[in-house]
Amino acid sequence: MQTNLRTWETLRFNHLQPLKRKGRKRLGKFIVFDIESNNWKDFVLGGIYDGTEFKTYRTVESLRKGLESYENVTVFAHFGGIFDFLFMLEDYGINRMLDSSTDLVMRGSSIFMFKVGKLRFIDSSGILPFSLDKASKAFQCDYQKINIDHDKHKTVTPRLIKYLEHDCKALYECIEKYSQAPILDGANFKPTLASQSIEILRKYIRRPIPSLNSKADDDYVRLSYAGGRTEIYRPLFDSDAHLFYYDFNSLYPSVMRDLAVPGRISKVHDRINEMSISEIEIEVPEDEYLPVLWKKQDHKFIFPTGRFRGVFCGPEIMEAVAQGAKILKVHQSLEFENLGPLLS
Repeated sequence: MQTNLRTWETLRFNHLQPLKRKGRKRLGKFIVFDIESNNWKDFVLGGIYDGTEFKTYRTVESLRKGLESYENVTVFAHFGGIFDFLFMLEDYGINRMLDSSTDLVMRGSSIFMFKVGKLRFIDSSGILPFSLDKASKAFQCDYQKINIDHDKHKTVTPRLIKYLEHDCKALYECIEKYSQAPILDGANFKPTLASQSIEILRKYIRRPIPSLNSKADDDYVRLSYAGGRTEIYRPLFDSDAHLFYYDFNSLYPSVMRDLAVPGRISKVHDRINEMSISEIEIEVPEDEYLPVLWKKQDHKFIFPTGRFRGVFCGPEIMEAVAQGAKILKVHQSLEFENLGPLLS
């Protein structure tokens, strides 16, 4: 195992900052649009809903002009990055769009977010990562998706217009209810669930949380990451007694509330403590029933006995030693500042 760890003198840190009380930005004014097509590529009908009025458009150009009649709004399309946005890209012309757009963000091979003029386009699947049918049912929207046989509606029909209207109004209501959820009060709006979760966390932390901005340091720390332990100790329960099942509820939040977490790197040395991540050689007794330390071997996650080498967190190593393991060598150890409980 080779590691490339920078010295303390070269370490620099970024921080996750608590949210400021002033200047927080909610979603603000938004509109939604949707497109119906044949064979995924032939435009049939487009629709825009702004929370008050629903309008339909028979061409991509007229749809674009309809969108451009709004100013300083966010424009959502559900899974638009793999469908609806592509029609807009073709209408704008790819070179014109790329030259005039800012904040162009890709997600895999799809367009997630971009800005043209005074419009900011966002794929709503970032905050609603499931079908519109499931989303509208989950939010108990007044408008739900309706069934339609697209093979029988390859041209504009009253049924297709109604179908499009329901889609637009259902999406608008989903986004509206999502953005008004009490948990988002006081937080900036973010276009993905992951970024929104971080923003919510920032409401509750009371001090900056440092992060590693060196790939070498980050790679080293990640060597100590492992999945949860899932093993069958007794494959059969053959008894007339009761079998009890236990699970944790909200374990991560409770740990952040009650237990100390590491901050930035404070020292680089060869000692082990509760706030260290250390690369060691260790020997685990052959008769140890449930070894604490682990290794990945042949794409498997195992807890071996005997002698082996790895990168582990200090509490893991200390528990292994308490159970009889012997540290043969400490190659290097990062010691982190003790921040105390994260949410205290």
